[in-house]
Amino acid sequence: MKPSASRRADAGQQPGWIGVQVCIPADALNRRVIIGTWETRAAWEAWHARHTFQDTRARMAPTESGPRQEKWYEVILAKHR
Repeated sequence: MKPSASRRADAGQQPGWIGVQVCIPADALNRRVIIGTWETRAAWEAWHARHTFQDTRARMAPTESGPRQEKWYEVILAKHR
């Protein structure tokens, strides 16, 4: 299993996980933005502390072309079909 697929599968089993979107900017097709949605920041941090996450981060690091940027947003409206 590819590291990214392994990471998504593991996230889906964690308490507090809601979902994920992987987006590609229309003007930068070689980049990606990963939007993970969690019930709490504490749940996200607990997942990041897991061995499975750390292992996949180490395996994926050589494919990164620049520094990782993390931003936090508070969800004020969520609408699903």
